[in-house]
Amino acid sequence: MRFFVLCALAVVLATAPVRAQYPAADSVAGPVLEPETDEGANHAPDPNRIPYETDTNIGEQALALPATIWNGVASVFRAAVLYTEFSGLLDKGRIYLQNEPPIIVLPSLSVGGREGFSGGATLYLLKDRVLGTDRAARVGARYGVNTTYSAFARVSDHSLFGTPLYGRIDGGYYSDGNERFYPIGNDTDEDERIDYAYREGIAEVNFELPLAERISVTAVGGYRHFEVLSADDAVPFPSSTPGFGSAGYLSAGAGVVVDFSEAGGLHAERTYQGTALLAEFRYGKETSDLGFAYQRYAVELRQYLPVPFLAFDRRLALRGRIEQAQAPGANIVPFYELSTLGGPATLRGYAYDRFRDRGSLLFTAEYRWPIFDIFDAAIFYDAGQVFKEYEDIGLDRFHYDAGGGLHVYGGGGVAARLEVAFSPEGPRLIAQVGTTF
Repeated sequence: MRFFVLCALAVVLATAPVRAQYPAADSVAGPVLEPETDEGANHAPDPNRIPYETDTNIGEQALALPATIWNGVASVFRAAVLYTEFSGLLDKGRIYLQNEPPIIVLPSLSVGGREGFSGGATLYLLKDRVLGTDRAARVGARYGVNTTYSAFARVSDHSLFGTPLYGRIDGGYYSDGNERFYPIGNDTDEDERIDYAYREGIAEVNFELPLAERISVTAVGGYRHFEVLSADDAVPFPSSTPGFGSAGYLSAGAGVVVDFSEAGGLHAERTYQGTALLAEFRYGKETSDLGFAYQRYAVELRQYLPVPFLAFDRRLALRGRIEQAQAPGANIVPFYELSTLGGPATLRGYAYDRFRDRGSLLFTAEYRWPIFDIFDAAIFYDAGQVFKEYEDIGLDRFHYDAGGGLHVYGGGGVAARLEVAFSPEGPRLIAQVGTTF
């Protein structure tokens, strides 16, 4: 049977019209003749005189357009990686980080987050050099093009008072003269947004105590102050919305982390396989007589899976998260304490806090693979919805986005990412320090 197939193939190839390519320049003997016409191509004494031609229609060019664009982007990134490798910049940077200088100042850039486009710097005081063993600190500031600015500070101790207890103090201030408010609900229109001015101050204390090798508990307490005003030259913010004006809150909360992920756990740069469960509760009460208070519950499940038939470092990261905020007694939940979706940590293809209601449901899938020593490529898909009551959840209420990008790992838990996300409301660029999960 195989013999007859080969004979038939030989007959077909022998009778099919062909166009030959030019030979290599160093293989041509004598003068180079003019190309033969199409009619006489197959009867020419030297068919190699006929140049090879292809006819590509518009449809084929359209199908090839994504690959052409990707090849262009990949070639630029490839050239940059090769330059950093052969010029020695990568090795110098790695040695610099491994030697742990006492003070590091790193520029910070944020695109696609709450501030829109902003830049600044962060100063790191590393442990063992300035503050002593297991202690670290950082201070930083950022300024955005949309009249936003922020400042923050953090001091942490991984062995508080010589015990396994981890402690951290956070403080910061954020101001934005052009914050966006979208109406509460899952089916709101993008054109219904209202710009307003927003200021927030925060001071918090966090603790984490490992109870076993895979289980730890957390506790948090602090004070937050909010101020919501109408923006200049904009539609007045609806003063009837709970949260308009100025208010201060005392809050406290607790959580539990069950971490069965491997290769360093949730704090590792790359997590390859395993399961992790995070649950948290938080209560906040307004300090005057405005009647604002909230209780927030959240449960998040993470699953990391190596992809069958591929190398172990090709992995699939899955996340599911559900959250709900309630008003205890006769109190009211202010709008900025409701659950939200949208932005670089949730629905990446939508504006920050695009959807808002009492509860939210989010699913994320990411395929990650290493493309260089400290670089990962990733493609992702997000799906989420907000709801007032659990019975409002429905398959036809999800909002979707998809995209891809690069993750960069600098050692010591420092990571950054550059991503592009696409949704029905358009593409969005994300450039931030830190990964999603």
